[in-house]
Amino acid sequence: MKLRLFTVAKAKWAELSAVAILLVLFTSLSACGDEAKVSGLAREASAAPPNILLILLDDMGVNDVGAYGGGAGVTPHIDRFAQQGLRYTRHYTDSTCTATRVALLSGQDPASMGFRPAAAGIPAEIKTLPEQLREAGYTTHHIGKWHAGFNTREAWPNAQGFDSFFGFLNQFLLRGPHTETELITGRPTYHNPWLQHDMEAPKQYEGHLSYLLNTAVLDFLERHAKDESPWFLNYWTYAPHRPLQPTEEYLSRHPATAEGRYLALLEEIDALVGRVLQALDDLGLADKTLVLIASDNGGTAKEYPSNAPFRGGKATFFEGGVRTPLFVRWPGQLEAGLEDDRVLSVKDYLPTLVAVAKGQPGDSAAGNFLAANDDARTVSRPLFWEASNSVFHSWSVLDETGRWRLYRDYENKMHLTDLAAAAGGKDVALAEQSSLVAELTQAYSRWHRVQHAPSLPFVADMESSRGQGQFAGYDVLRTPGVEGWSFALALQPEGRSTSMGPQIIAAQEPHWRLQRQAGQLELNMQGLELVAAEPPPGQCSEIVIATQFTQAYSAPAFKSGLVELFYDGVKVASASTDTPRLPPQDFSQPTTLGRDASGGQVFQGQLGPARFWNERLVADEHADVYLQNSVASGQGELCQALVERGGDGGLR
Repeated sequence: MKLRLFTVAKAKWAELSAVAILLVLFTSLSACGDEAKVSGLAREASAAPPNILLILLDDMGVNDVGAYGGGAGVTPHIDRFAQQGLRYTRHYTDSTCTATRVALLSGQDPASMGFRPAAAGIPAEIKTLPEQLREAGYTTHHIGKWHAGFNTREAWPNAQGFDSFFGFLNQFLLRGPHTETELITGRPTYHNPWLQHDMEAPKQYEGHLSYLLNTAVLDFLERHAKDESPWFLNYWTYAPHRPLQPTEEYLSRHPATAEGRYLALLEEIDALVGRVLQALDDLGLADKTLVLIASDNGGTAKEYPSNAPFRGGKATFFEGGVRTPLFVRWPGQLEAGLEDDRVLSVKDYLPTLVAVAKGQPGDSAAGNFLAANDDARTVSRPLFWEASNSVFHSWSVLDETGRWRLYRDYENKMHLTDLAAAAGGKDVALAEQSSLVAELTQAYSRWHRVQHAPSLPFVADMESSRGQGQFAGYDVLRTPGVEGWSFALALQPEGRSTSMGPQIIAAQEPHWRLQRQAGQLELNMQGLELVAAEPPPGQCSEIVIATQFTQAYSAPAFKSGLVELFYDGVKVASASTDTPRLPPQDFSQPTTLGRDASGGQVFQGQLGPARFWNERLVADEHADVYLQNSVASGQGELCQALVERGGDGGLR
């Protein structure tokens, strides 16, 4: 680890060195007399817990601010703030908005919830950061952009632990118009945006988005300045995210170019952050408040070299896409003007801030970057990233030393970067480090297998020994309709269904339904209908349903929906659409096996165990060797489990 004093003028990315990974970013600096002087000194357990203000900017890179030695001189307030506390040089987020926010709120890898980077939301069963802070006596509030799920109300801020919310669920809802019952997506805008309070329907506000949100934050600080209970406030801005729409006041200060518009937007949000910091001073809150200023991912670097000296930008897993600014100030607890270059993940906010809230900032639990004992809190670990859609998949691994990054891009090209070789890293030929490449590839594959197949609780019907029952809970993982999702089970029908009515194999109304009727299997999935001849009776077959529904709000031409049905690894039916509908908002209906929700339409035969995946499985010939995402992988396991439960599985 390296902790050192810094000035903006002398900050040099070239001084960064590879260090053991994790996360705890404050240690003993020196001893003075009989007192040990510790950077990031944990507060005494008896001291009052601080308020916590988390300012998250959108698409701001390390070279956008002057605090890292670069920038265009348009961020004086953030730069001054950086000198008042700790500056982190190896703060890692995801490469896009949603995945970072989900990781921050949950403390978990976003892929474990299907976010690559989009998905329905964080499962209610996961105790989020605001929920844990509430348990510690905090009130919790969110102002600004959410972008951590909007398809179901279960994913909205108030359902995820926030006492109050004012802002927008994602930028594609800013333009409106909306109704009481329907949210309409469109191109983002800063002008006269549609915003919402709590669980209410959005309404249109007059003015510029950045100022509307900033005013809400200032009003919040005034209202809560004398609160007896500590508060946690997320102030998640939209700037400097596109579209480049600063106000005329700031636009007039810069050339009439794309770069000028970007720098104007950046300068404007810096000034608004400065207003918030000034309000903390004016209201006597500065010494009582732990403040973090960060960015959710790297900049796009389309108008300005936002991520220099690093390669890449937003939506890539090069350093420029995921290595972003982070500054932390805690007067009286953290020394000013320090720099820390140990590896920090956005997942570590949760354990760190919860430890602070509970009066245990020195707790050495993994991921707590305020722990006082450096030896206890240093834990080496790799970090993983992945993103996918219906066609492409990319992933990256940062090794546990923090030196090596392996990245497979969307074109299936591998990149190995030595981050210790130069300020921005140096590309290394794969053949020069073939053993390392193999090791990192295997580590990613092991990690992915854990992330993509959640284990969900199943409750068997007490009166049935034929596999009937239901899945309930973890609604956003069980429910298809948002990006990739797959489902598999073993079944052994009894007789032919030609003379019988419909028999439910599996269903979650109104989202999907797989039934056996008139010698066929019929699947209705989000309005797409598939029909195939039923599997032969008296023997076990493994059924897989694989789906991908992509809304592509930023690129509507790429909207698509696909459903495929497989028997024992062979595709027997499929359906697709270029106008996929949004799933119904209620995800809470149970997923039933062998019957409908009321106990009727019973399947005649044996059902084996069922499995869910938070990605689309594919035919064997299209499978990715790194992902093990073939419908045929593990073939036979479900039928074997049916045999072990007591069915004969048709095995002779």
